Amino acid sequence: MFENPRDYPDLLTLQDGWQRLRDEVLPVLFAAREMRDERAEDGGWFVLPLMVEPEDRGVFTDAAIRLSRGYVPELCARMDRLSDVQAYALSVVEPGAEIKTHTHGNPFASASICLAGGTGAYLEVEGERHHFSDGSMAVFDYRRPHTVVNQGPEARVCLIVAVPLAGAG
Repeated sequence: MFENPRDYPDLLTLQDGWQRLRDEVLPVLFAAREMRDERAEDGGWFVLPLMVEPEDRGVFTDAAIRLSRGYVPELCARMDRLSDVQAYALSVVEPGAEIKTHTHGNPFASASICLAGGTGAYLEVEGERHHFSDGSMAVFDYRRPHTVVNQGPEARVCLIVAVPLAGAG
């Protein structure tokens, strides 16, 4: 169910620099917004929106996005240099929490690059699991049902990037 990361060279470049991204991101996670919907229990999932796709425009205001981008200027500058990025955000799943099974409507590949807290956390796409480790990346068609579970001792922090599916269009 997972895509071949080699089909996404820009994402591999991001993954190669994951430690530098982590160093900028970890100090500003206080600014991440709790996601309160049917996908997560209260206090379980937080997002720092940086570039949102149209289906999330009602969730995050332009002002919130501008503020979030100001916290991570190096990450945003790096992302702005990449072609075909449709959306990206930081996703934090607290210990013992999960993002329940859900899908999205757009034909994008979603990459999860683990920046911290990978031990004990996994992404499941239609029964296939990717166990996170710091610096690991999983890429999948996010129209497929997927779940994130964090059974580890610390928050799992990922950079989530949406790009067109390889070979689409």
